[in-house]
Amino acid sequence: MKANLEWLTNPEIFQVNREEPHSDHISYSSIDEIKLGKTSLRQSLNGKWYFLFSETIEEAPNDFYLNDYPLDNFGLINVPGHIELQGYGNIQYINKLYPWDGHSQILPPEIDYNRTTVGNYIRYFKLDKNLKDKDVYISFQGVEKSFFVWLNNHFIGYSEDSFTPSEFNLTPYLKEGENKLSVQVFQNSSASWLEDQDMFRFSGIFRDVYLYAKPEIHIDDIWYKTEVDNKDGILTIRLKISNYQKDSQIQFSLTSPDKKELIKENLVLTEKENCLYSQSFKIPDVMLWDYNTPNLYSTLLTVKNNQGKVVEVVPYEIGFRKLELKDGIIKLNDERLIIK
Repeated sequence: MKANLEWLTNPEIFQVNREEPHSDHISYSSIDEIKLGKTSLRQSLNGKWYFLFSETIEEAPNDFYLNDYPLDNFGLINVPGHIELQGYGNIQYINKLYPWDGHSQILPPEIDYNRTTVGNYIRYFKLDKNLKDKDVYISFQGVEKSFFVWLNNHFIGYSEDSFTPSEFNLTPYLKEGENKLSVQVFQNSSASWLEDQDMFRFSGIFRDVYLYAKPEIHIDDIWYKTEVDNKDGILTIRLKISNYQKDSQIQFSLTSPDKKELIKENLVLTEKENCLYSQSFKIPDVMLWDYNTPNLYSTLLTVKNNQGKVVEVVPYEIGFRKLELKDGIIKLNDERLIIK
């Protein structure tokens, strides 16, 4: 598959090869990593990137992602960071009109190719040793507006939706030694028609970029649902697991805000085909969360393979609260909520 500029004006195509959205939890290899506050399963790509600014789509290079493309005309830019705040293009602020109104006679979902700037990014990296021999993905936490991604001459994917993370699988195209990552960011696409609002209009890779590896068994998604029943808390856990192994274990523990371990047991696989775990727990005399006493319970998921070895650990904090509307009054934990 090759990158296609027609996707920019096709509202039905807003992603190509992008991974499914998932919860924002961080995976660690061990309890010790949690204590250090750093995971060995991530590699940051933030920093200085090679950068070439193009005033129009027509001026943008078509083959800069090729390994032998010269970098003579490239400068450097900070990632994360907006293009317009680093000396390129123009800062735009509009609250009632589209930026192209009065300049271009276009209708949705068209864009003006002569008034759409392009940022061409290149980043060279070597894979950290802790990510080797695992499935490796790249996460763009925020890119405005639309972008293509290549790795080592290969097209990886396309994404819109500027303020949502976009992730792609790099595993098939990674190589030993130096890898070349190329990203082409377009200021406008059909999605620009959805943003007629009071805002500054920027473009570029404006949030973190990092690689992450999936362990041999991986928690892809976590749902924690908390409810309050009188004085008790009801916690429902739902997990989606990839690379499930027979006889592997998912251990769950829950610690109260006052550091007492309340639960420690293995979760039960409820749907083998979809590798889903689902289980509910009752917590008597639950300590409720509110803005004066923000009580948080600490959860810990520990994944062990069929040899009993820990391959992934996921911490997360949750709270219990009761929010409802009674007789036109918003109540938090049965008390009137006053919003200042």
